[in-house]
Amino acid sequence: MTKELGIYKISPTDNEQVVLLKLDEAELKAIELHIEKLKESICAISSCASLLDYFWMRTMWAIIFQKS
Repeated sequence: MTKELGIYKISPTDNEQVVLLKLDEAELKAIELHIEKLKESICAISSCASLLDYFWMRTMWAIIFQKS
């Protein structure tokens, strides 16, 4: 059995549903997989940014203490 999901809009003139996009289950699963991969990438980028920020601050404090 194929379950169709989609994005619809209601036509303002005759109150009919107009299909903008139809997705079957396989397409929906593929989209969900891509979203999960994007989430993982964003988390990895965020972790790297946090580490860079940490090392940058350590470097700046080391420079400040060397000057004093």
